Amino acid sequence: MTSVFLTGVFSLIFTWVLPIAIIIALVVLFKKVNRLEKKLDK
Repeated sequence: MTSVFLTGVFSLIFTWVLPIAIIIALVVLFKKVNRLEKKLDK
């Protein structure tokens, strides 16, 4: 386990895991907002 290998793993995590996590968070927020809007319409 060299530091170069670790930095490569971290860069992979930042380039793949972070965007996916952000997209999931946005989808969850969007669904919650939709539910609130439906409740307000009634």
